[in-house]
Amino acid sequence: MRSWATRPLFTCPPRIARVLTVVGLVLILSLVVTPAYATLYWHLWHGTTIACRGENIFVPLRWIANTNDNLDVSITKLPFTVFAKSPVDGMIVVGRFYSPLNKEKEEHYKSFEKLYWNLAVANATISGPIRTGTGDHETFCMESTYSGVSDHVDARCLIHQGQWDADFFGDKRDLETFFEIIQKIN
Repeated sequence: MRSWATRPLFTCPPRIARVLTVVGLVLILSLVVTPAYATLYWHLWHGTTIACRGENIFVPLRWIANTNDNLDVSITKLPFTVFAKSPVDGMIVVGRFYSPLNKEKEEHYKSFEKLYWNLAVANATISGPIRTGTGDHETFCMESTYSGVSDHVDARCLIHQGQWDADFFGDKRDLETFFEIIQKIN
């Protein structure tokens, strides 16, 4: 006679046990890749653009976007799984930039550059200004990298002749995506 302590609590046929095991594994796997499902859902609902102040802003795959209280757009790259180092892999913020009407464009660019240098973090290595495009499609960017953090970069650009600005915080590999987004705004 077997003791009550060694008896199985539940018994079920082997076929049902296999089905329950497969369903359980599928549920666990689904929970692990929840961030990927969130980005898929966002793109199925919104497509690849989000509107902001009369402009359509491109949102690449694996990124999601929303408008914030300032009517700017925050574009966020979620990790593929819940086991990532951080809850966000990268962030881009795009919006209108306050520019005094009496300033010339070059003077505005110079004051933006000085402000970027003055507000930079102490261990930042700053590069710029980096200018790309011409006329209405011109961008004026500054970039920061940090010692001890090999793959992280911050960038800030003035676009639409200084009327809009775009900020990037994230992995160096996503910097090209950032420049692709701001070129498509212009």
